[in-house]
This record gives sequence, C-alpha cells and structure tokens, in this order.
Amino acid sequence: VMVITIDKQNIDFVKVEKIIVLDEPDMGIELVGEARVNQPMTAELTLLNCLPKPLLNCSFTIEGIGLTDGKPITAKVGTVGAKQEAKASIDLKPTITGSNVLLVNFDSDKLKNIKSFIDVAVKE
Repeated sequence: VMVITIDKQNIDFVKVEKIIVLDEPDMGIELVGEARVNQPMTAELTLLNCLPKPLLNCSFTIEGIGLTDGKPITAKVGTVGAKQEAKASIDLKPTITGSNVLLVNFDSDKLKNIKSFIDVAVKE
C-alpha cells in the first residue's frame, strides 16, 4: 500500500509505503534419516521470501512431543534477501514410538508466526 499526501499551500508531498502480506508463503519441511527411537535425524527447513525487501532476524523453531525432548529448538538464519530462500537444518532425536507431529514456526521482522507441520511415524 502506498499513500501520498500533498500540501497545496507549500507544494510539498509526503509518501508512505507499507508492505502487507495477504498470503503466507509455503514452508518446506523434509526429514533426513529414518525416524527411529533414540536415533538422530535432521529436519531440513525452507521458506521463500516472496517480498521485494530483505527479511531480518529470521529463525525457524521446531517442537513436537516425543521429537524434541520436550522443548522447542530454534535455528537462527539471520538476513534473507528479497526473493531468496531461508534455509535451516535442525537435528532432533525422537524418544517416543508411534505417530507424532513436528510443528515448525518461522519468524522475521516482516513475516511472523508462519506455521506448518508434518506427521512423523517413529519406529522402534
């Protein structure tokens, strides 16, 4: 959204621009390694910055009962340029067999609380 105000007496104007994201970008979540109890595996995370400006202070956070030892794990990505992809790899070790859900959250200065999830079937 761009707004321009014009002061007719001084023939002066002010321009203000604000980016509003109406549609959340897709997040890629790929698990590397077999999901087995007490065996390490890696979550490969990606998100495309669809904005025409860089994103600052980017981070991915994952959590899941039986997947992240009961606490969130965060990977800081830093700055992601316009039309560039944010990428992170986070190691985890499942502790419970069965069907679990891995929740992923992306945050930055302009895009906040972008969420996604995948189901993870953990074997013995």
